[in-house]
Amino acid sequence: MDVYRGPEVTVDRLRSLAGYRVVVMRLHSGVFEGGVWLFTGEEYDNTRYVLEQLSGEVHLSRNPNDPRLMFAVGSRFLRHHLGGLGGCLVVLMGCDGLAAEDLAEALRASGAAAVVGWGGPVRLGETDGVALALFRHVLDGLLLGEDVDVAAGVSGVSKMVVYPEEGRSFRLGG
Repeated sequence: MDVYRGPEVTVDRLRSLAGYRVVVMRLHSGVFEGGVWLFTGEEYDNTRYVLEQLSGEVHLSRNPNDPRLMFAVGSRFLRHHLGGLGGCLVVLMGCDGLAAEDLAEALRASGAAAVVGWGGPVRLGETDGVALALFRHVLDGLLLGEDVDVAAGVSGVSKMVVYPEEGRSFRLGG
């Protein structure tokens, strides 16, 4: 298990994700320019990732609770730079992770077996609570769809979604 926090969550770190059975992305995300974007912990610098910025793979972002500009990556970035997810489960814990399908489709194209995320905004305590319930059930061997249905009972704001629909039959370890 590897854990990356705050400024360790960089564009380059996201580019190199591979070899995990489960990838948990506990970071801010949001919908703009018609797609879902994952916020990094890397401060924006217009001289970095110039080609990726020009091609619409990397964008600047701002968390409403933080005045700094940060880098964000979108589905184009994931399609172009990410690979080797090797049938893993990806859990998007931020807001709107599955409010549009572009990011989930890019993760699937990069090898993810299934993607779980929120269809709308979510509070930190809520996403943490649902994630803990989800992981307990996944480790007990339930099918992902059953896990999400049970874990979603903890939620009161947004709906947790599994992508693609057949991903509901994903089972950790088989």
